[in-house]
Amino acid sequence: FEDLGVEEQIEELLEARVSLPGGGAITIETTEAMTTVDVDTGGVRGPDRNANALAVNLEAAAEAARQVRLRGIGGLIVVDFVRLDESGQRREVIEALKLALAEDPSPTRIGSMDDFDLVAFTRKRSRQGLAASMLERCDACNATGWRLSADAAAAEAYRLAEFEARSGGSGAVTVTVAPDVAEAMNRGDADVAAFANRVGREIAVAADARAGRDDVDVVIE
Repeated sequence: FEDLGVEEQIEELLEARVSLPGGGAITIETTEAMTTVDVDTGGVRGPDRNANALAVNLEAAAEAARQVRLRGIGGLIVVDFVRLDESGQRREVIEALKLALAEDPSPTRIGSMDDFDLVAFTRKRSRQGLAASMLERCDACNATGWRLSADAAAAEAYRLAEFEARSGGSGAVTVTVAPDVAEAMNRGDADVAAFANRVGREIAVAADARAGRDDVDVVIE
């Protein structure tokens, strides 16, 4: 697999964003209810916006069909194409998607493009999807795809440290967090000096490269 580049291709199939040959991209996100494919023109630039949109949409139609086939995605799939002004171009994109889906061994059913340039189609699930077989729910973000910013994590660390300082011993406080959170704790309004003044004791902020964004360790001497 390594010699033939299969490992690299598998890793690419686990990525949400897929680049298109002409410079655009699609982003694939799967929820319990459906899979969405968002089409983005990316770096495609030119004097004719509608022509650019059509070119990206045609590539996206072929790639979206290919990706759901390779990833084993089933159920309802909704593709959010780049806006097109001409009905003929919309039909052209639909035909391109139908042609690409015709290569899929799993039965598919495609709808029409609505006024918002959304196209929905269904694909019969014949096997477990690639993501479901190789990935698991993220403990850090609870599979939301989001996490606290460094500033928000710094504020949370200060709140936890203050709670521990007011309910624990009377010695100095050491707070160990991820490096970017430690950096955020040392700047802005909620800085070390303000915290020390508020709780009436010394505080030291330590950075641990192994700590996650949400990890906070408070030690009171």
